[in-house]
Amino acid sequence: MEFSHRFFMSQDFALINPMQIDADIVALWPSEPIVPDALKGQEKHMPRLIALAELDEDDRLYRLDQTMNYGSARNKAPFCGLLRSQASPSRVARHVQSAMVQKIGGEAMWLRVHDPRVWLNLRWILQPLQIDVLLGPISHWSWPVPGSERWTASTSERAAAQRLDLDIEQMRALSMTGSVNRVFARLARDGSPVQDTDASRRTAFNEMMRAQALGLSTDEDVEFFAFLSLVRSPQVHDQPAERRMIDLAVAGECGYLSAWMDEYSQSMELNAEELDERGNN
Repeated sequence: MEFSHRFFMSQDFALINPMQIDADIVALWPSEPIVPDALKGQEKHMPRLIALAELDEDDRLYRLDQTMNYGSARNKAPFCGLLRSQASPSRVARHVQSAMVQKIGGEAMWLRVHDPRVWLNLRWILQPLQIDVLLGPISHWSWPVPGSERWTASTSERAAAQRLDLDIEQMRALSMTGSVNRVFARLARDGSPVQDTDASRRTAFNEMMRAQALGLSTDEDVEFFAFLSLVRSPQVHDQPAERRMIDLAVAGECGYLSAWMDEYSQSMELNAEELDERGNN
């Protein structure tokens, strides 16, 4: 995953995840772990903040070349985030640390803001003002788009001081980002023409909510329901055969996915047999 030296040199901070990058690359950069109070003692599992602006240009470029050689050889992005901010390193570290744990309805919610897969969903879940709150003193938060060579960014023109308030639907959406990510991973594996956009991710979430309202309960069935809605149509589940499969799944007699696969694999076998018979006649 490549980006230009010019783009990198315009950044003030970088985030690196020691759980995904080799220790020698992590050690190459002077960095500090970002550890929420509730996770003290787990520094080795936490992202690390690199104050790029404090390194001289030649030193930064030297370290970048080694890091990008590592990333290119393994086809992975060595940085999980690049940030632009005029704030001090200590203030940026404190803000990212606080952003990682959100108090929602009196309960602490772990929000992996250092994970690009989370940002893929935050863009369609949060409103612009809420993004401003999440970014705080950070004007640009760039992150590598999983499964592609692109980087994209969430931006803020103002440093919002309010806390991040979420409604019930947003809280449910955040709790289901893993399922949404799995649906789009399957779409990519299957070579589906469905584009990975904010709108299509919201559609996937809405279809999961519909699946649960119909009585489907397992992650496998709920995710498959959304998958079918995207590759075919949301109306596919209203067909008699699909309605029967959903009823069986709700009754606990089988899973929606397994019933669907059994039904249509048999249909494909029958069609193949018919073709063979026609060819022999």
